Amino acid sequence: MEFRLEESNDNNTEFKDGVLCLNGKDAKDELKTGKYELSYIVAQLNNAAVTKDIKAGMSYKDITDKVGELSATVGRPPHIRGTMTASGLFIKCSINRNGKTIELYFPNNGLLKNESDIYKTSNKTFTYDELINADLKLFCGVVYKPHTDWKTSYKNFLNEKLSENGSESYAFDLYDVNDDGIPELFVSTGFGAHANACAMYTIEDNKVSESICYGQYGNLYIDKTRKIVVGSGHTNGQGGFWDEICEVNSDNSFVTNGFRKITIGAREYEFYINGDKVSEEDYNNKTSKYQDLNTERIGRGNVLTSENINSIIDNY
Repeated sequence: MEFRLEESNDNNTEFKDGVLCLNGKDAKDELKTGKYELSYIVAQLNNAAVTKDIKAGMSYKDITDKVGELSATVGRPPHIRGTMTASGLFIKCSINRNGKTIELYFPNNGLLKNESDIYKTSNKTFTYDELINADLKLFCGVVYKPHTDWKTSYKNFLNEKLSENGSESYAFDLYDVNDDGIPELFVSTGFGAHANACAMYTIEDNKVSESICYGQYGNLYIDKTRKIVVGSGHTNGQGGFWDEICEVNSDNSFVTNGFRKITIGAREYEFYINGDKVSEEDYNNKTSKYQDLNTERIGRGNVLTSENINSIIDNY
């Protein structure tokens, strides 16, 4: 999504769809290009409202008193640049109003104690008391325009699969992995056999993306708490196994990394990450954080039929 900067001296101004609300008086040119440092931005809105209930200078408590208790995760406002340090990350809350997703960002004020916390943020949670006691002040708000075209895009995509392959073995699921209001689409070609595939898709530039995660045996696996999707399979004729691991970036985009372990002899292996050969130590260091994933299968929740395509997507 493209964001534009708007400023106002009117406390009654309400920002419209797709607006990144920041006090950027001293960095307007930098904000337009995305080339700015965190220190340039004042940690408050510029006398403007994100909605009629959420205005400049409000604390987390003020906001929850208005709209109810909000769950909080760790993130970074869109296009924010800077080093990955605990102080450079924010507390992110999301609410939905009239079909719009609104993200609210607060400086973390010490809730992240040190840089090692950034490696735990995928499943980091905070209690209500922690959020209140941290005296969080609203840094910025992002109002996302409702996206209705995704339904048409997914319907067309699935109907094309249906016309090509029929509904005997195909299935699909919807799940919003990155919490942006638009679900990802999981399509499975069958179940149980090595040749059966499952792929994950999202919406990019108002159309269905290329596959961003792929697995064999008809399933992908998802850790819904940590927002990680895993595809697995084995390497024909090489006695090895591979995984594709898809994670959510701080800007809600996806990044997928491939890990491959190939048998070359009795208890001898070669290790690869994204196609590059690495040492066993590097491989184990990179994959260790995924050892405790709490995953469930996804991809085969709904048989691919015209009725299911329409009802599942329309009622999402």
